[in-house]
Amino acid sequence: MMLERSFVLTLPGRLADLEPERLLQAPPFRRVERTGDLLKGELVAENLLFGEVALPFASRLEGSRLLSLPLEPPYAELFGEAEEGEALTLRLTLRLHFPPGSKWGGRAFTTLAERILDRALERALARYSG
Repeated sequence: MMLERSFVLTLPGRLADLEPERLLQAPPFRRVERTGDLLKGELVAENLLFGEVALPFASRLEGSRLLSLPLEPPYAELFGEAEEGEALTLRLTLRLHFPPGSKWGGRAFTTLAERILDRALERALARYSG
């Protein structure tokens, strides 16, 4: 099973000054570290039914692009690109991979996971708006 959401962030500054490990420190991201061109961390969401759900991710920086690296499910992919203009525009995609589930249970989990993901992204993106 896979869920995907894309979003755009517009930030002041230049690509050369961008520090993705600092940008991705607050929820829903945790333990984000950069070693050279490798960026690793976790996507975390809280839910009353499941408690804390943490999915690891790994990405590689190549110039203005962020490329996701596959891991064993369950995991998250974070990828996209940056464009410089009057501001720095980041176009990012977050894709979640889960092991296959059973028939109706899998569908119910998919719906719940979508809601958890949407809520976590909504809270995170609210910090950058306004």
